[in-house]
Amino acid sequence: MKVIIWVIGLLCVIFGLISILKPQTVKALFQKFLTKNFQFLGIIIFIIGIFLIAASFKAKVFWYVFILGILTCFKGIFYLLKPRLAQNLVNKWVNMGENGYKLCGLLSYTLGIFLLIWGR
Repeated sequence: MKVIIWVIGLLCVIFGLISILKPQTVKALFQKFLTKNFQFLGIIIFIIGIFLIAASFKAKVFWYVFILGILTCFKGIFYLLKPRLAQNLVNKWVNMGENGYKLCGLLSYTLGIFLLIWGR
């Protein structure tokens, strides 16, 4: 189960670094992939949340991983139940400026580092 936390943490760190260093690349990637099939995306996000919740019981700091899992599950449920509203929000997010991507990258990097540290 700790492997799941490590993989998700590494993905967050990698995404964060790419968003900070190459925001235009991330923006182009998101415009291509995130504007389609929100129900499938919601299922994937929900499954990641379930994995985080299950793995949280083996983590060094239980509450951090558990809360991230709960929030991720809520996000997946939101994408499943309200795909139109989710699409509007994601479209606004995809079309934000370069500094917005850098800020999201910094947040993702920080969350990923905490997952790697506290998920041991």
